[in-house]
Amino acid sequence: MKSTWHEFFLDNLTLPNLLSAFRLLLTPVFILLFLRVQTPAQYYYTVTLAAILALSDLADGWIARRYHQVTDLGKFLDPLSDKLLQAALLFCLGTRYPLVWVLGGVFVLKEGALALAALLLLRQTGRKLDGAKWWGKCSTALLYAVFFLLLAFPRLSPAVVQALLYLCMAALFASGVLYALLYRRLWRR
Repeated sequence: MKSTWHEFFLDNLTLPNLLSAFRLLLTPVFILLFLRVQTPAQYYYTVTLAAILALSDLADGWIARRYHQVTDLGKFLDPLSDKLLQAALLFCLGTRYPLVWVLGGVFVLKEGALALAALLLLRQTGRKLDGAKWWGKCSTALLYAVFFLLLAFPRLSPAVVQALLYLCMAALFASGVLYALLYRRLWRR
């Protein structure tokens, strides 16, 4: 731990951390805008904000790794702001598409189980997972792509919406199983 708040602040003042903080602060703004939309223009401004926030999620990790700006604060802020944005998108879309609540349930079960597994692994073995794996990133990218499609094209047919949401559920489930297998291997070492 750094000896002063000044040093801590300077060591953590990185673009990836600023992007995570930006996402953390603007996610509630997105929710308010989404719930108060009254005109098509307002709706598309809200969709644009969601796209910017999602792109910041994809950019911050890449920038941190590429430019060696990985920090302990960033390791905390990034996943926190990611999950908050994903939960906000689930909530907002759930107000329009009831099946999104089922997807939200799958999301919460997966994330809760993985958080518990990570905590138990750390507590029992002192080891932790070294960042997100490709299958988790693919699942997250698919989730964002489907969310964006549902936001950008609110008049999609119910069959298309249902197919997209089931695809997301399958990806979340597959990602959860692959992470569970990885935690199992780490536990046995």
